[in-house]
Amino acid sequence: MNLIGNNPSLNEVQNPCHLKRALKNEASLIQSDQDTFDSLMKALEVRYENTRALVDIHIAEILSINKLNSENPSQIRSIVDKVRNHLRSLKNLNFESNPLSDAIILHVLSNKVDKESQRLYHLSLTTTKVPSLDQFISFLELRCI
Repeated sequence: MNLIGNNPSLNEVQNPCHLKRALKNEASLIQSDQDTFDSLMKALEVRYENTRALVDIHIAEILSINKLNSENPSQIRSIVDKVRNHLRSLKNLNFESNPLSDAIILHVLSNKVDKESQRLYHLSLTTTKVPSLDQFISFLELRCI
């Protein structure tokens, strides 16, 4: 959006038009009191920069991943992709992972994969230390091959 707002070749009428064309889905319906670039940006910020709501959404999405009943590489890949996407989004919101959050997410995810993947994962562990979430995700990625 800064590319539009800071573009000296665009005038005050062109800026909001370019901004509206750049928006997709629900965001493209945004309205403001004035039809200026700044007022549209402010309306977008009010609607979409609710950190608490965004964090809740990403956590809820991780928790609501469907449990796999059978061994299916494409479904395992889908879980990995979803988790990575939501964790990346949380990181972009300045919510870094830590050993506790990793352990909780690992526990949730390990209960979402099929029984055979769970069994093989537990067999792959060689110590009694709590494994990292990255190790578990790497294991799942190998299951997708």
